[in-house]
Amino acid sequence: MSGSVVGNTVPLCHASCAILAIAGGISGVLAKLATTSSSALGRICVWPDTQKKTNNLSPVAPEVIKTVLYDPLYWPHLSQFIKTCKPIVDAMGNLESRDATLADCMLELIWCARQMMCLQLEDSKDINFWMHAKAVFNREFHAMNTDIHALALFLHPMCWKLAVSQAVKSRTFEQMCMATLDIAKQWCWDGDRAVKLVENLKQYYQCKGPFAGGQANGKDCWENLPISAKSYPLKTPAITLFSIVPHAADVK
Repeated sequence: MSGSVVGNTVPLCHASCAILAIAGGISGVLAKLATTSSSALGRICVWPDTQKKTNNLSPVAPEVIKTVLYDPLYWPHLSQFIKTCKPIVDAMGNLESRDATLADCMLELIWCARQMMCLQLEDSKDINFWMHAKAVFNREFHAMNTDIHALALFLHPMCWKLAVSQAVKSRTFEQMCMATLDIAKQWCWDGDRAVKLVENLKQYYQCKGPFAGGQANGKDCWENLPISAKSYPLKTPAITLFSIVPHAADVK
């Protein structure tokens, strides 16, 4: 297995999962707060023992009391924040599996992008936050949509059309070939093997020969394909990419 391919991809998985974990932690805590009645919190904030130190317990911070009692926009904005983060938190949960692959990461990102596009600005919501959240997500989506991630999606037998669709930042078939040849170059493959690799890619793209059909589990599909990696070299990078999982980044 190429050290450079794995070495370049695992940090991306680590960073991606770290962002999702942070978002998930914050969203989880705030969701509990948002489901608590603001009036109940208001009653707590006016209790005498919450406004002064009691039994070595610190009082409620004045900023908190001010927010709970006198900021009518806090709760609607908190609700907006949670609704915006929910697709990311859901993606994080779906990718916690040890078997989640780079193709799964791309599918979850695409689903998140669709959910973000469907977000509507409601009354009492913050338009600046709404626009900022969408802009940041779009920027980070394009940063995480690397050639390796896109190639992994392309090599999933059920998703190759999505990877080379007309969607924004999707790739062309020629770009998929270049990404695969870059891996072959890192592995120091000779010219004959590289030619076979391109021929395999064309067959796979056209669903011909042994590449017709497929199954939901991409790794199992490639490993169980009744062909040898010597005759069909595309099998090697496909299995390698499906062996790279976010779980390997050891993000809790």
